[in-house]
Amino acid sequence: MQKIRCVVERITYQNPGNGYSVLKCRVKDYDDLVPVIGNLVDANVGSVLLVEGNWKVDGKYGKQFVAENWEETLPATIYGMEKYLGSGLIKGVGPKFAKRIVQKFGTDTFDVIEVEVERLQEVDGIGSKRIKMIAESWLKQKEIKNIMLFLQEHQVSTSYAAKIFKQYGNDSIKVMQDKVMQIKNNYDKEVFNGDIGIIESVDDTDRTLVVNFDGRSVEYDVTELDELVHAYATTIHKAQGSEYPIVVMPVLMNHYIMLQRNLIYTGITRAKKILVMVGTKKALSYAVRNVTVTKRNTLLKERLYIV
Repeated sequence: MQKIRCVVERITYQNPGNGYSVLKCRVKDYDDLVPVIGNLVDANVGSVLLVEGNWKVDGKYGKQFVAENWEETLPATIYGMEKYLGSGLIKGVGPKFAKRIVQKFGTDTFDVIEVEVERLQEVDGIGSKRIKMIAESWLKQKEIKNIMLFLQEHQVSTSYAAKIFKQYGNDSIKVMQDKVMQIKNNYDKEVFNGDIGIIESVDDTDRTLVVNFDGRSVEYDVTELDELVHAYATTIHKAQGSEYPIVVMPVLMNHYIMLQRNLIYTGITRAKKILVMVGTKKALSYAVRNVTVTKRNTLLKERLYIV
């Protein structure tokens, strides 16, 4: 594969559903704008991209660069800085103010916005209200880049990272760090029903996911993902045999069928340090008094074969 560094001049086409995009980009040593195609849904006009992919010649559209992976970098030239600021990506700065800012600060423009944003008052027509808008927008874009970098560092390809960010926004890192629970025994992987882990990485190319269970990494392919569910909460039954630093347990009359002394005891004893019970005194009192154990008709006796 080859690499090109380019500045996005125009977005000819963008499909928000699958991320497929056609960008017209300025590339060094090319007089005409170069069409760059692929999953570039997060790219904006003025963005400077480092793109990895291959050239192809289309019978209708001519020479194009097909992007496989890409990352956005901040422009280093005055032209690139002006294009980036004037793209509309940073609120409060259009082409007119972008030109004025870059003329004033030159290649130090981004450093000024980053650490000395109040100096923008030195630019004709920029007041405190606009400076506040620019600072907030700059910070937001910085957060977006940090999230994308985090996803890429966790072996998520750029195209898939863009999809994750498009769906979850600033919660993308939280999603990637989600707790999951194993819901069936898998003796080959040595993970069992009720085990809780944290997602480490997602590889959309190999279609695999890695979960960390108490310091041990376990890989799942796409056909095994039905063994995992989100572990925002768990049942007392599944928590048996496990302990947690803090347990928050709802105790409500809505769940009167489950209000039994043995279940309440099990739930309480799952907490190592702190137990928080949310509900009503009536429900807790009912559970403590209820020592009836529901009979289970498993037909185990009939199923056993004694040799």
